[in-house]
Amino acid sequence: MRIYSTSRPIDNHIGRQLLMHRTGRGFSCAEMGKAIGVTSEDYAKIESGASRVPTRELLMLAHALDIRLVDLFTGNLDITAAGRNGSDLGVPLRRFP
Repeated sequence: MRIYSTSRPIDNHIGRQLLMHRTGRGFSCAEMGKAIGVTSEDYAKIESGASRVPTRELLMLAHALDIRLVDLFTGNLDITAAGRNGSDLGVPLRRFP
């Protein structure tokens, strides 16, 4: 698996969600890392928001945690800190009429 270095608000948010769900279920970083084929250190970087994880591995993590993929994206994501157009999120935000 390829892990991308990053520091975007969305990656920090997903990392916090992973941490919350993992600790709530009593799993270790080593167990979660094993679920996607990375070391516990690499998994900890994902939770800290220092590394971005590909969608396939997000699906595997959601399955291991027995949650829906969307649960990793919900919560209190503060997009105002990311700029008006979402450019710091790494994805463009579109306005709809």
